[in-house]
Amino acid sequence: MSQNQVRIEKIKFSDKDKKASFYLHGGANDAPMVFSTMKLGGGGTAKVYKVPAGAFPVPIAIKRYEDKILSENGAAIGSYLRSLIEFKKTLPDDIRRILDNHTVWAQRLVYDHENDNICGFTMQLIPDLFFTEIIVAGEKEIKESNLDFVLHGADFRRGHGLPVLTNKGREKIVYDFMRIVSVLHSYDYVLGDLSPKNILIAVDKNDQSENRIIFIDTDSYRKNGGIHPFRQLHTPDWIPPECQKAGEELNKLTPNANPNKIARLKIDMFIQNQCTDIYKMSLAITRLYHEGEHASIITESNSADKILRNDIGDEFADYVLRGLSEKPDERPSAGAMLDCFRNSMQAKRK
Repeated sequence: MSQNQVRIEKIKFSDKDKKASFYLHGGANDAPMVFSTMKLGGGGTAKVYKVPAGAFPVPIAIKRYEDKILSENGAAIGSYLRSLIEFKKTLPDDIRRILDNHTVWAQRLVYDHENDNICGFTMQLIPDLFFTEIIVAGEKEIKESNLDFVLHGADFRRGHGLPVLTNKGREKIVYDFMRIVSVLHSYDYVLGDLSPKNILIAVDKNDQSENRIIFIDTDSYRKNGGIHPFRQLHTPDWIPPECQKAGEELNKLTPNANPNKIARLKIDMFIQNQCTDIYKMSLAITRLYHEGEHASIITESNSADKILRNDIGDEFADYVLRGLSEKPDERPSAGAMLDCFRNSMQAKRK
Protein backbone atom coordinates (compact mmCIF):
# COMPACT_ATOMS: atom_id res chain seq x y z
CA MET A 1 0.00 0.00 0.00
CA SER A 2 1.42 3.44 -0.87
CA GLN A 3 0.75 6.96 0.29
CA ASN A 4 -0.78 7.67 -3.12
CA GLN A 5 -3.58 5.18 -2.50
CA VAL A 6 -4.61 6.35 0.96
CA ARG A 7 -4.25 9.43 3.10
CA ILE A 8 -3.10 8.90 6.65
CA GLU A 9 -5.29 10.99 8.90
CA LYS A 10 -3.76 10.09 12.23
CA ILE A 11 -1.10 7.88 13.78
CA LYS A 12 -1.49 6.48 17.27
CA PHE A 13 1.20 4.62 19.17
CA SER A 14 1.03 2.36 22.21
CA ASP A 15 4.22 2.31 24.24
CA LYS A 16 2.89 -0.65 26.24
CA ASP A 17 2.74 -3.12 23.37
CA LYS A 18 4.90 -1.15 20.89
CA LYS A 19 2.20 -1.03 18.21
CA ALA A 20 1.50 1.82 15.81
CA SER A 21 -1.99 2.31 14.39
CA PHE A 22 -2.35 4.24 11.12
CA TYR A 23 -5.84 5.69 10.72
CA LEU A 24 -6.58 6.16 7.04
CA HIS A 25 -8.89 8.21 4.87
CA GLY A 26 -9.83 6.67 1.57
CA GLY A 27 -9.01 3.09 2.51
CA ALA A 28 -11.23 0.07 1.93
CA ASN A 29 -12.65 0.22 5.47
CA ASP A 30 -12.45 2.26 8.63
CA ALA A 31 -10.29 -0.20 10.54
CA PRO A 32 -6.78 1.19 11.19
CA MET A 33 -3.65 -0.47 9.87
CA VAL A 34 -1.71 -1.78 12.87
CA PHE A 35 2.01 -2.53 12.88
CA SER A 36 4.25 -3.97 15.57
CA THR A 37 7.32 -1.81 16.01
CA MET A 38 10.89 -2.56 16.97
CA LYS A 39 12.80 -0.41 19.45
CA LEU A 40 15.95 1.03 17.92
CA GLY A 41 17.31 2.99 20.87
CA GLY A 42 16.83 6.16 22.83
CA GLY A 43 18.15 8.52 25.47
CA GLY A 44 16.91 10.38 28.50
CA THR A 45 14.05 12.17 26.76
CA ALA A 46 12.71 9.75 24.14
CA LYS A 47 12.82 6.31 22.55
CA VAL A 48 12.92 5.55 18.82
CA TYR A 49 10.98 2.71 17.18
CA LYS A 50 11.09 1.32 13.66
CA VAL A 51 7.82 0.90 11.77
CA PRO A 52 8.11 -1.72 8.98
CA ALA A 53 7.20 -0.97 5.39
CA GLY A 54 3.47 -1.08 4.76
CA ALA A 55 1.82 2.20 5.59
CA PHE A 56 4.68 3.98 3.82
CA PRO A 57 6.66 2.94 0.74
CA VAL A 58 9.72 2.58 3.00
CA PRO A 59 10.14 1.87 6.72
CA ILE A 60 9.92 4.92 8.99
CA ALA A 61 10.67 5.61 12.62
CA ILE A 62 8.61 6.93 15.52
CA LYS A 63 10.23 9.03 18.21
CA ARG A 64 8.16 8.90 21.40
CA TYR A 65 8.96 11.10 24.37
CA GLU A 66 9.21 9.58 27.83
CA ASP A 67 6.16 9.74 30.11
CA LYS A 68 7.91 12.06 32.58
CA ILE A 69 8.78 14.52 29.79
CA LEU A 70 5.23 14.40 28.45
CA SER A 71 3.64 14.88 31.87
CA GLU A 72 5.75 17.99 32.48
CA ASN A 73 5.79 19.53 29.00
CA GLY A 74 3.25 17.63 26.86
CA ALA A 75 1.22 20.62 25.63
CA ALA A 76 4.33 22.65 24.82
CA ILE A 77 5.94 19.71 23.01
CA GLY A 78 2.82 19.19 20.90
CA SER A 79 2.68 22.84 19.87
CA TYR A 80 6.40 22.89 19.17
CA LEU A 81 6.37 19.74 17.01
CA ARG A 82 3.44 21.07 15.01
CA SER A 83 5.39 24.26 14.27
CA LEU A 84 8.43 22.25 13.10
CA ILE A 85 6.32 20.18 10.72
CA GLU A 86 4.42 23.18 9.37
CA PHE A 87 7.66 25.16 8.89
CA LYS A 88 9.05 22.62 6.46
CA LYS A 89 5.82 22.60 4.44
CA THR A 90 6.17 26.34 3.79
CA LEU A 91 9.66 26.09 2.29
CA PRO A 92 10.49 26.39 -1.42
CA ASP A 93 11.12 23.04 -3.09
CA ASP A 94 14.90 23.51 -3.35
CA ILE A 95 15.25 24.34 0.35
CA ARG A 96 12.96 21.49 1.35
CA ARG A 97 15.15 19.10 -0.66
CA ILE A 98 18.20 20.27 1.30
CA LEU A 99 16.46 19.42 4.58
CA ASP A 100 15.19 16.11 3.16
CA ASN A 101 18.70 15.11 2.07
CA HIS A 102 20.66 16.37 5.06
CA THR A 103 18.40 16.24 8.12
CA VAL A 104 16.10 13.81 9.88
CA TRP A 105 13.16 16.20 10.24
CA ALA A 106 9.83 15.61 11.95
CA GLN A 107 7.25 14.41 9.38
CA ARG A 108 3.93 13.67 11.14
CA LEU A 109 2.54 13.98 14.65
CA VAL A 110 2.04 10.78 16.65
CA TYR A 111 -0.65 10.48 19.33
CA ASP A 112 -0.66 8.30 22.40
CA HIS A 113 -3.06 5.39 21.92
CA GLU A 114 -4.15 5.51 25.58
CA ASN A 115 -4.97 9.21 26.02
CA ASP A 116 -4.90 10.63 22.47
CA ASN A 117 -2.37 13.33 23.38
CA ILE A 118 0.57 14.13 21.13
CA CYS A 119 3.47 11.95 22.25
CA GLY A 120 5.98 12.16 19.42
CA PHE A 121 6.48 12.22 15.67
CA THR A 122 7.46 10.14 12.67
CA MET A 123 10.70 10.62 10.75
CA GLN A 124 12.73 8.87 8.11
CA LEU A 125 15.03 6.08 9.22
CA ILE A 126 18.70 6.97 9.15
CA PRO A 127 19.92 5.66 5.74
CA ASP A 128 22.20 2.62 5.81
CA LEU A 129 25.07 4.57 4.30
CA PHE A 130 25.43 6.44 7.61
CA PHE A 131 26.35 3.21 9.36
CA THR A 132 29.89 1.91 9.05
CA GLU A 133 31.82 -1.25 9.80
CA ILE A 134 34.51 -0.53 12.35
CA ILE A 135 37.07 -2.86 13.91
CA VAL A 136 37.01 -2.69 17.73
CA ALA A 137 39.37 -4.92 19.73
CA GLY A 138 39.83 -7.09 16.65
CA GLU A 139 36.09 -7.57 16.12
CA LYS A 140 33.99 -5.97 13.37
CA GLU A 141 31.01 -3.93 14.54
CA ILE A 142 28.38 -1.85 12.75
CA LYS A 143 27.99 1.61 14.27
CA GLU A 144 26.49 4.96 13.37
CA SER A 145 29.20 6.89 11.56
CA ASN A 146 29.04 9.99 13.73
CA LEU A 147 31.32 12.99 13.52
CA ASP A 148 33.59 11.61 16.26
CA PHE A 149 34.84 8.87 13.93
CA VAL A 150 35.74 11.45 11.29
CA LEU A 151 37.59 13.69 13.76
CA HIS A 152 40.06 10.93 14.55
CA GLY A 153 43.21 11.07 12.45
CA ALA A 154 44.49 8.84 9.66
CA ASP A 155 46.25 6.36 11.98
CA PHE A 156 43.07 5.76 14.00
CA ARG A 157 40.97 5.33 10.88
CA ARG A 158 43.40 2.88 9.28
CA GLY A 159 43.70 0.93 12.53
CA HIS A 160 39.93 0.57 12.76
CA GLY A 161 39.32 -0.33 9.13
CA LEU A 162 37.94 3.08 8.14
CA PRO A 163 38.88 5.00 4.98
CA VAL A 164 41.23 7.93 5.52
CA LEU A 165 39.73 11.32 4.69
CA THR A 166 41.01 13.04 1.54
CA ASN A 167 41.13 16.80 0.88
CA LYS A 168 38.05 16.52 -1.32
CA GLY A 169 36.30 14.49 1.35
CA ARG A 170 36.88 17.10 4.03
CA GLU A 171 35.87 19.92 1.69
CA LYS A 172 32.56 18.20 0.91
CA ILE A 173 31.78 17.68 4.60
CA VAL A 174 32.62 21.30 5.45
CA TYR A 175 30.59 22.66 2.54
CA ASP A 176 27.45 20.68 3.38
CA PHE A 177 27.82 21.43 7.10
CA MET A 178 27.90 25.17 6.46
CA ARG A 179 25.12 24.99 3.89
CA ILE A 180 22.71 23.32 6.33
CA VAL A 181 23.50 25.75 9.15
CA SER A 182 23.26 28.70 6.74
CA VAL A 183 19.84 27.62 5.46
CA LEU A 184 18.40 27.14 8.94
CA HIS A 185 19.89 30.40 10.20
CA SER A 186 18.40 32.23 7.23
CA TYR A 187 14.98 31.10 8.46
CA ASP A 188 15.84 32.30 11.98
CA TYR A 189 16.41 28.82 13.45
CA VAL A 190 18.95 27.83 16.09
CA LEU A 191 20.38 24.30 16.00
CA GLY A 192 21.60 24.37 19.60
CA ASP A 193 23.25 21.16 20.73
CA LEU A 194 25.58 20.57 17.79
CA SER A 195 27.74 17.62 18.79
CA PRO A 196 29.35 14.51 17.25
CA LYS A 197 26.44 12.31 18.33
CA ASN A 198 23.84 14.17 16.28
CA ILE A 199 25.90 14.72 13.12
CA LEU A 200 26.50 11.63 10.98
CA ILE A 201 29.03 11.37 8.14
CA ALA A 202 29.07 8.88 5.26
CA VAL A 203 32.55 8.59 3.76
CA ASP A 204 32.39 7.29 0.18
CA LYS A 205 35.19 4.73 -0.26
CA ASN A 206 35.35 5.26 -4.03
CA ASP A 207 34.85 9.00 -4.46
CA GLN A 208 35.01 11.22 -1.39
CA SER A 209 33.60 14.18 -3.31
CA GLU A 210 30.35 12.21 -2.75
CA ASN A 211 30.69 12.20 1.05
CA ARG A 212 27.40 12.87 2.83
CA ILE A 213 26.36 14.51 6.08
CA ILE A 214 23.06 14.26 7.91
CA PHE A 215 21.84 16.00 11.07
CA ILE A 216 19.73 13.98 13.49
CA ASP A 217 17.85 14.96 16.68
CA THR A 218 16.50 17.96 14.80
CA ASP A 219 13.53 18.20 17.17
CA SER A 220 15.91 20.20 19.38
CA TYR A 221 16.00 23.06 16.83
CA ARG A 222 14.01 26.17 17.61
CA LYS A 223 13.36 29.72 16.48
CA ASN A 224 15.97 32.28 17.50
CA GLY A 225 14.92 33.70 20.88
CA GLY A 226 12.30 30.98 21.32
CA ILE A 227 12.03 28.71 24.33
CA HIS A 228 12.34 24.97 23.82
CA PRO A 229 9.86 22.75 25.73
CA PHE A 230 12.71 21.39 27.86
CA ARG A 231 16.13 22.74 28.68
CA GLN A 232 18.93 21.74 26.36
CA LEU A 233 22.44 21.12 27.61
CA HIS A 234 25.72 21.68 25.82
CA THR A 235 27.74 18.56 25.04
CA PRO A 236 31.04 18.39 26.97
CA ASP A 237 34.02 19.57 24.89
CA TRP A 238 31.62 21.55 22.67
CA ILE A 239 30.73 24.27 25.17
CA PRO A 240 31.04 27.85 23.86
CA PRO A 241 33.45 30.06 25.84
CA GLU A 242 30.73 32.46 27.03
CA CYS A 243 28.89 29.51 28.60
CA GLN A 244 32.08 28.13 30.15
CA LYS A 245 32.85 31.56 31.60
CA ALA A 246 29.39 31.78 33.18
CA GLY A 247 29.87 28.36 34.77
CA GLU A 248 33.28 29.32 36.13
CA GLU A 249 31.90 32.55 37.61
CA LEU A 250 29.00 30.67 39.17
CA ASN A 251 31.37 28.21 40.85
CA LYS A 252 33.27 31.10 42.45
CA LEU A 253 30.19 32.60 44.08
CA THR A 254 29.35 31.97 47.72
CA PRO A 255 25.86 30.80 48.78
CA ASN A 256 25.20 34.34 50.04
CA ALA A 257 25.87 35.95 46.67
CA ASN A 258 23.27 38.12 44.95
CA PRO A 259 20.44 35.73 43.94
CA ASN A 260 19.79 37.72 40.76
CA LYS A 261 23.41 37.23 39.71
CA ILE A 262 23.22 33.52 40.45
CA ALA A 263 20.04 33.21 38.38
CA ARG A 264 21.60 35.18 35.50
CA LEU A 265 24.72 33.00 35.41
CA LYS A 266 22.63 29.81 35.49
CA ILE A 267 20.80 31.07 32.40
CA ASP A 268 24.03 32.13 30.66
CA MET A 269 25.54 28.66 31.19
CA PHE A 270 22.95 27.19 28.85
CA ILE A 271 22.64 29.92 26.21
CA GLN A 272 22.06 28.49 22.75
CA ASN A 273 21.71 30.88 19.83
CA GLN A 274 23.08 31.41 16.34
CA CYS A 275 26.36 32.70 17.77
CA THR A 276 26.89 29.46 19.71
CA ASP A 277 26.01 27.53 16.53
CA ILE A 278 28.78 29.39 14.66
CA TYR A 279 31.27 28.63 17.42
CA LYS A 280 30.49 24.91 17.29
CA MET A 281 30.55 24.84 13.49
CA SER A 282 33.95 26.58 13.45
CA LEU A 283 35.18 24.19 16.14
CA ALA A 284 34.07 21.20 14.04
CA ILE A 285 35.95 22.58 11.01
CA THR A 286 39.08 23.18 13.11
CA ARG A 287 38.96 19.68 14.56
CA LEU A 288 38.33 18.19 11.13
CA TYR A 289 41.52 19.78 9.78
CA HIS A 290 43.65 19.24 12.89
CA GLU A 291 46.71 17.01 12.46
CA GLY A 292 47.78 15.16 15.56
CA GLU A 293 46.19 13.73 18.67
CA HIS A 294 43.13 14.81 20.64
CA ALA A 295 41.26 16.25 17.64
CA SER A 296 37.94 15.65 19.39
CA ILE A 297 38.78 17.97 22.31
CA ILE A 298 41.13 20.70 21.03
CA THR A 299 39.79 24.26 20.83
CA GLU A 300 42.54 25.72 18.63
CA SER A 301 45.02 24.21 16.22
CA ASN A 302 48.03 25.67 14.40
CA SER A 303 48.09 22.68 12.06
CA ALA A 304 44.41 23.12 11.14
CA ASP A 305 44.94 26.84 10.50
CA LYS A 306 47.92 26.10 8.26
CA ILE A 307 46.08 23.44 6.24
CA LEU A 308 42.97 25.62 5.85
CA ARG A 309 45.12 28.47 4.51
CA ASN A 310 46.91 26.18 2.10
CA ASP A 311 43.93 24.10 0.93
CA ILE A 312 41.14 26.70 0.93
CA GLY A 313 42.57 30.17 1.50
CA ASP A 314 43.60 32.81 4.02
CA GLU A 315 40.23 34.56 4.03
CA PHE A 316 38.33 31.42 4.95
CA ALA A 317 40.89 30.47 7.61
CA ASP A 318 40.39 33.94 9.11
CA TYR A 319 36.61 33.38 9.14
CA VAL A 320 37.09 30.12 11.06
CA LEU A 321 39.32 31.86 13.61
CA ARG A 322 36.69 34.58 14.05
CA GLY A 323 34.08 31.86 14.51
CA LEU A 324 36.08 30.64 17.52
CA SER A 325 36.22 34.10 19.11
CA GLU A 326 35.41 34.36 22.80
CA LYS A 327 33.28 37.39 21.89
CA PRO A 328 30.04 36.20 20.25
CA ASP A 329 29.56 39.49 18.36
CA GLU A 330 32.85 38.95 16.52
CA ARG A 331 31.74 35.65 15.01
CA PRO A 332 30.73 35.77 11.32
CA SER A 333 27.41 34.56 9.98
CA ALA A 334 27.04 31.08 8.51
CA GLY A 335 26.07 32.63 5.17
CA ALA A 336 29.23 34.76 5.05
CA MET A 337 31.40 31.73 5.84
CA LEU A 338 29.66 29.67 3.16
CA ASP A 339 30.05 32.41 0.52
CA CYS A 340 33.72 32.79 1.37
CA PHE A 341 34.28 29.04 1.09
CA ARG A 342 32.54 28.91 -2.31
CA ASN A 343 34.53 31.86 -3.64
CA SER A 344 37.82 30.43 -2.38
CA MET A 345 37.18 27.04 -3.98
CA GLN A 346 36.14 28.61 -7.29
CA ALA A 347 39.31 30.73 -7.30
CA LYS A 348 41.47 27.64 -6.70
CA ARG A 349 39.85 25.78 -9.58
CA LYS A 350 40.63 28.56 -12.09
